[in-house]
Amino acid sequence: MQEMSEYEAQAEAVRKELGFEIKIAFKGDKCPIWCDGGHCHGDRYRVTIKRNGSSYSFDFWNSRRDLDLGNTPGSYDILSCLEFYTEPDLEEFVREFGYEIDSVASFKKVEKIHKACLKMSTALERLFNEEEIRKLQEIQ
Repeated sequence: MQEMSEYEAQAEAVRKELGFEIKIAFKGDKCPIWCDGGHCHGDRYRVTIKRNGSSYSFDFWNSRRDLDLGNTPGSYDILSCLEFYTEPDLEEFVREFGYEIDSVASFKKVEKIHKACLKMSTALERLFNEEEIRKLQEIQ
């Protein structure tokens, strides 16, 4: 447990240095778009990152283990999962992440995930410059 608090401290230090806020609001246990209904995830949260009058909000699911332990997400959990670069080409994205497309339904699901990742990357590029993004990536 001590190790995680060191990660959280590092994430908080970077957050403060770059001057942004993270708001995390509990939203329930609705399954994410990548889930096949097996409820293999934790609780759903709505996360908002605010900086310099701009903001970006997205859904975040903590892990099943955190759910079982009663842990709520912190800055480290949020910042270490951000997608700063998404392959713009869908076929390349599929190869990169190992998705299998064997039906129209699976194609639509992967396409929706790809669009969500592109949306996140674009939003984060509006909030942070290249140097700041590198600093945030070091949290991972």
